[in-house]
Amino acid sequence: MTKFSSKSTDWLDRLETVNRLIKADPNRTGVSLADELNVSSAHASYLITLNGCLDQAAIDKIRSAVYSFSLNSALALTGLKGRVDNLPTAVHAALDVVLTRQLATKDIKKLVAWVISGKPAAEFDPKAKPVRLPLVAQGGPH
Repeated sequence: MTKFSSKSTDWLDRLETVNRLIKADPNRTGVSLADELNVSSAHASYLITLNGCLDQAAIDKIRSAVYSFSLNSALALTGLKGRVDNLPTAVHAALDVVLTRQLATKDIKKLVAWVISGKPAAEFDPKAKPVRLPLVAQGGPH
């Protein structure tokens, strides 16, 4: 089984593969994807979660980033799923802020809370007092 670092961008290649495989067969399971991608079932689960959050344009933005955008950083964005009215718009607005300001994962989580609270991503200040949200499970390694 191949291991990949959460700091490398290997996950982007695998995410594109997951996107393609799920489009071809929406009933694919995490287990079958894990086997095909030669990754753990946990990593396959992360990739499936990201599949519903990052479209090809978002993946392209991440690939063109001038700093290393980790798997953990991407997973922090999945906190937007089910919590905003327009996920693609919210993800792209958040990505624009994240990539421009080169935010760390902890600040991306704060940004996600900021956006969920109804504030525009562009107005996010990582030094501002954190926004408190109701507890919900957020995916990803901690």
